[in-house]
Amino acid sequence: MKMLPCLALLLLVGCASETEELSEEDRLIAAQLAQIAYDEAQLNRHWADVHRTRGDMRLLKGELEEAENEYGESLRRVPGHADATLGLSQVRLKQGRVEDCRRLLGQLLQGHPNYLLGWHNLASFRLRQDGDAQGALLAVEEMLRIDPMNEKARHFKRNLEAKLADSE
Repeated sequence: MKMLPCLALLLLVGCASETEELSEEDRLIAAQLAQIAYDEAQLNRHWADVHRTRGDMRLLKGELEEAENEYGESLRRVPGHADATLGLSQVRLKQGRVEDCRRLLGQLLQGHPNYLLGWHNLASFRLRQDGDAQGALLAVEEMLRIDPMNEKARHFKRNLEAKLADSE
């Protein structure tokens, strides 16, 4: 049902030959179908955000299976949804599924390379799960590339540099 407006629009526009222009009525129908498709996408995004928020609340309560379901629904509605992917990575980590968490963080940052919170979580993951202060520092430096004035990243960097200096 979701694809119906888009398919109808393609059929309508595709029916006109290269030399034939669409009638005024066909252009109006095409514009209405495009608006329906746009509204549907906006509504889907809204519901994805609702499910992501529900997932966040469930995660805070420690209801991991319910959080996983909510994040999954958000991702079904909007594949690659950054906040839902991040939330799902946190669920996986709390479930002890460390490699799934790592994979999700990688996917997240591949799809959203300027997502500061994703880089922060990757830095924390590398430090806490892998004991890799150098890898964490690389993630924090990426945060600072995106936002050089980010105080949280600057503080994190100072702490990591001190940790690395102490270990030498």
